[in-house]
Amino acid sequence: MGEDRELLELFLEETRERVESLEPLLVELERADTEHERERLLNEIFRHLHSTKGSAGYLGLESFVELVHAAEHLADVLRKGAPLQTEHIDVLLDVAAWLRAALASLAKDEPLPDGTSLVVRLHAAAQTQPSEREPATSQPSTEATSPEQTASSTGTQPEEQDGRIVETELHSTTVRVPVHVLDRLGRLAEEMLVTRNRITALAANIQDGELIGASKKLSVMVSELQDIAALTRLQPISHLFAQLPRVVRDAARLTGKSVELELEGGRLEVDRRILQELRDPLVHLLRNAVDHGIESPERRVAFGKPSKGRITVRASREGSHLVIEVSDDGKGIDFEAVRAKAVERGFISAREAAALGEAELTSLLLRPWIFDA
Repeated sequence: MGEDRELLELFLEETRERVESLEPLLVELERADTEHERERLLNEIFRHLHSTKGSAGYLGLESFVELVHAAEHLADVLRKGAPLQTEHIDVLLDVAAWLRAALASLAKDEPLPDGTSLVVRLHAAAQTQPSEREPATSQPSTEATSPEQTASSTGTQPEEQDGRIVETELHSTTVRVPVHVLDRLGRLAEEMLVTRNRITALAANIQDGELIGASKKLSVMVSELQDIAALTRLQPISHLFAQLPRVVRDAARLTGKSVELELEGGRLEVDRRILQELRDPLVHLLRNAVDHGIESPERRVAFGKPSKGRITVRASREGSHLVIEVSDDGKGIDFEAVRAKAVERGFISAREAAALGEAELTSLLLRPWIFDA
């Protein structure tokens, strides 16, 4: 029983990583403007789906396998030359959302969400007739694979499995560690720091040379342990950035706008607790940028701009601070609209609003409970 739970935990972790990769790949696929790029992305999407299906099959998750197999089939139809349509991206993004919900249910030992209607949509979407060109890659085997087997499938499989390749796989430079273990390590490092300070003070009072030397050595080791514990909490901000293209895509579709998202500084590493706190404010800012900043394609063209708007999210460091900048090439802030909205919501009186300058009006935008997107 314990072994089954361990396999399930491994499956959950691997599949979460694949889902996090799927969504940005799908958004990128929709924007791909060359056949080579489209082919590369479809192969990558197919690989993620195929590996997920194999792992789920090994665990006997039949409804999970059925849905992912339908998604894999659609991806394969597109790989073989079927014309890509917006509806294909929509349904595959819905698959990613279903996978997130299913993983949450499995983690809580709850029944999987119903995916029947989504399977029907996937089969309907796959009915598009492919073109005459040959598929870019051959059909992989659909034999179920275990989570341990799929864990190493992070790229194109080599043609020959010789001794050198196997040896490389065995000498991995990373291991999976549960988050709660890393949190415990961090807490222990903090507790050891307090104890170290007490021992240092006691050694100084006793004036024992040997004890003072030992306490100094302990101090160095505890400091190093703290540094290591801090490093375990770091994650590249690209983990957060990967979730943003879909936010912009969905907001743009709802408003009938054409928007491109540009991300910079994704390699910066940040404490994962900070990343968790950043997500909601960033999503709010991006939706506001699409809704209120970027104009419609027609208005942009009328003002001599490209029909497609651009939103830029840039991460940088200023000393010990992380700076996240969100900008767009839209119409800018309509300060009179902000002034009117503040009065309408009863936040300030008309007289007070009339006296506010642009800086004060801009600060009002930082109150999301007043200016909801």
